[in-house]
Amino acid sequence: MSNVGAEEKSARRRPDGSEIWGRIARTIVRVALVTFAVLAVAVGGGLWLDLRLGTRPSFMILFVLASFPITLLLITRIVYRTARRSDPARSRGPDGVGEDDCCNLKQT
Repeated sequence: MSNVGAEEKSARRRPDGSEIWGRIARTIVRVALVTFAVLAVAVGGGLWLDLRLGTRPSFMILFVLASFPITLLLITRIVYRTARRSDPARSRGPDGVGEDDCCNLKQT
């Protein structure tokens, strides 16, 4: 029985500084990779289409400009997803009971 209590405490403990900085670093790396990938596809696709149609650099500029809102949308999704996973209070309802606490309620 004492093992169950230890598991509950470890599941509810607040992350320490190294865990938080690790999450921040992983998020920054994801954002950088997504930004690089979207820009690489935009530049590569634009140059390829410009070479095919002889319209250099029209499509490349158009694709790069179109990549900005796409990149912002993807960055926003990455950051919100990371924030939602990092904050255990957000997964709890207004009464303070989380999804995993439904079976562990104490009867009074």
